Amino acid sequence: MDDATLRTRMQDLREGHTGNPEQGAEAFSPDGRWRDNAGEDWLTGRDAIREHFESLAGGEVTWDPFEVVLEGSTALVRYRLTHRSDGVDFACEGWARLGLGEEHLTSWDAIWAQVEPDPSPVAD
Repeated sequence: MDDATLRTRMQDLREGHTGNPEQGAEAFSPDGRWRDNAGEDWLTGRDAIREHFESLAGGEVTWDPFEVVLEGSTALVRYRLTHRSDGVDFACEGWARLGLGEEHLTSWDAIWAQVEPDPSPVAD
């Protein structure tokens, strides 16, 4: 996967996290795999990944990758996710190891920890 395609897939992931589950799922190959946190079961296929993104619906969600390390067919992404809904704020920071195919992601394997939410308003 070249740099431009990786940037496109990162934007697809942002869209999936922030309200466009279809676009998020399309970042993955048809048999792509997703594990939200170490120890959890793998989700396999775009339909399952789309359902994961749909579970984030409602409220305001931000997903910000702030470090990306590319090494061959793998990318390591450090990110922060914030979800505000019905007066409840949730935030986490984590690392995800992305499997990279030619045009699509083949996997997302993350580990994250809950952190204090940033009290500032969510930016558009």
